[in-house]
Amino acid sequence: MQLQLFEPPKPLKERFDASFFRGIPKEPGVYIMRDGRDRIIYVGKSVNLRQRVGSYRYVNPDRDSRKTVRLVAQIRRIAWEVCEDDAQARLRENELLREHKPRWNVMNTRPEHYAFFGVSSDEECLRLRLTKEPEAIGGERLFGAFKGIGRARLVFRSLLRCSWFAFRPGIDVFALPLELNWKRPPASYIFDRGAGEVPAGIESMLLDFFEGRESTLLDWLAGRLLEQTDIPTFQKTLFEVDLDVLSTFYSFGPRRNRRFRRRFALGEGLIEKERLDDYLVLSPEPSPEAGE
Repeated sequence: MQLQLFEPPKPLKERFDASFFRGIPKEPGVYIMRDGRDRIIYVGKSVNLRQRVGSYRYVNPDRDSRKTVRLVAQIRRIAWEVCEDDAQARLRENELLREHKPRWNVMNTRPEHYAFFGVSSDEECLRLRLTKEPEAIGGERLFGAFKGIGRARLVFRSLLRCSWFAFRPGIDVFALPLELNWKRPPASYIFDRGAGEVPAGIESMLLDFFEGRESTLLDWLAGRLLEQTDIPTFQKTLFEVDLDVLSTFYSFGPRRNRRFRRRFALGEGLIEKERLDDYLVLSPEPSPEAGE
């Protein structure tokens, strides 16, 4: 263990005197931190502004993250806004994050990267699509918005892989198209009806899934994939992982969006990307005991 000969620096204690921190109200609100060029570099919220902002005085490189230490080193101005309650503080925080996209914030800063899923079908094919744009193409049904394009890509890859194998029970795992194993899957994928790839009723199950109405699709996929007795263990594990990704997405994506539509009388239209994080504040996840 290395002993410290000097006390770690405390930049905020040097730049702001004790009276500054005593002047911060003990109420809910948001705080805004700026650097030496007067740029907003961090936005936060708290139920007790004085306590939260004051805690930055005692940041210690041996205890706190490098991100926090670097943030504190850059702070030159701190302002705050008092809000009515914690919910209003979170809404105001979301608004500021979307507007300013501070350097040291990550969550809720870029709703423009939230995702939509499209489903279209005709006599020739079934087409699944992932996009960041809220515009349907052709006769497509579009669903969303869903939070985070990175997470949505993982979901899309799992959906494409599970569907590809479920449409071809018993096929060897090495026959899977390479692009369905890529970290960044194709933006759209077509299943050919002419080749007998698309089982009857699958489109209806997909629509119910993305609407958050029913998870019959998951049960159907699990039955087709996991009840096979002659598949290698590693392939079954792959199916289980992908099905778990889809199950988690259903709970915190389509089913949650359906709850927002009921709660805020949004109808069946798309949920605006810029409003999604606010709905999460105004209608938080129910406890497991409460159900949906």
